Amino acid sequence: MKRIAELSLVELIMRTALVFLALLDAILLFGFLGLFDVPGAGPRYGHGANFLNAIEPIFLLSLVVSTAAFSCSIRWPRVLRPACLVSYAQFPFRYLLLSFSFGFLAPLAGAQPETRGFEFAVYLAMLLEVARLIGTIVLHVGSVEANRIKTKLEILTGRRSRRRVSEVAIQLVAAERTLVTTSTTRTPQESTRESCW
Repeated sequence: MKRIAELSLVELIMRTALVFLALLDAILLFGFLGLFDVPGAGPRYGHGANFLNAIEPIFLLSLVVSTAAFSCSIRWPRVLRPACLVSYAQFPFRYLLLSFSFGFLAPLAGAQPETRGFEFAVYLAMLLEVARLIGTIVLHVGSVEANRIKTKLEILTGRRSRRRVSEVAIQLVAAERTLVTTSTTRTPQESTRESCW
């Protein structure tokens, strides 16, 4: 693993964003486990409670997976794609369960339920959840593009020898196929000339 001084600005921003996303999921996970108050985390009552209570364990498991995946992707970038996919799948359930990553802002601000401050904090958490999704998409697309550029640079500089060898092998097979097809399409005059020699 590179030291912080060896990281480029883009790598540093990406790793900071991954830590932030893992922290947000961990905070929501701790809220579900009852370690502190997060609005929306906990059992549901009222109309549709059975459906929502049935979804919660799946959502809880996905929070564990996304927290672990975002944490691991700091060290192993290949884990970022599954982490982002789990995050994308969680998004509708966050709104359905009203369990937002930034839901911890309401208790921190001292807003009490059924007050204007609490309502404002919930709307802010909803808006920040959309911003989190957009940030995850940007991070995902940025990492894919960075990997493509890195691969192209490795190919050009010769560091990617396996891939280069396989590309040469594919070219040789293609050239061999063209030779075989041209040798089988001879005219009778060409075949008699070869038999004379």
